[in-house]
Amino acid sequence: MCVLHLKSVLSAGDWRVVVVTGRDDNMATTNTVTLVAYGADDASEPVTLGSGSEGKYFLKGNTDDFKVYALLYPPPPKKKRQ
Repeated sequence: MCVLHLKSVLSAGDWRVVVVTGRDDNMATTNTVTLVAYGADDASEPVTLGSGSEGKYFLKGNTDDFKVYALLYPPPPKKKRQ
């Protein structure tokens, strides 16, 4: 799972996500890639970007560009210290 930690406020709507895969050996994946973005007060729902098994995403040395729609939900409440 890809997790983005953002210091700014998130907003729901269309996002552009660019994934750059490294050029070294074993830098590609055939797995499904899911994105969750976390902000200071909320987070996005999980967004599936795609699967490397399709043969066109997340290949070694690739730059993949996605347009996704993200919904936001509040994070789980923090546990109280005892």
